Amino acid sequence: MVLTSLSPVELKVNQALGETGVKQNANPAMFEQILDSFSAMEKTQVAAKTEMADVLMGRSENSHGALIALQEAELQMSFAASVRDKVVQGVNQLFNMQI
Repeated sequence: MVLTSLSPVELKVNQALGETGVKQNANPAMFEQILDSFSAMEKTQVAAKTEMADVLMGRSENSHGALIALQEAELQMSFAASVRDKVVQGVNQLFNMQI
């Protein structure tokens, strides 16, 4: 950790987030987890689409499994959308913060 003098904007952001005046680098492992989550979500979406297509084309009789896969994919997409909304809301709050 490196101690640096922070600008008034950075101090205000840190106070709002409850952080100290110590500047830290972003956690690369957390970024990798986020990318892995998006990759897993994409795989789930593709698997659900494939299973449903197989059922509709008559190549599979597992309609129950296809519906479960579709529901799981829908839940993951809904969760990703709510996370996106929270991030956008946080960024908007930072932009609207008065110095």
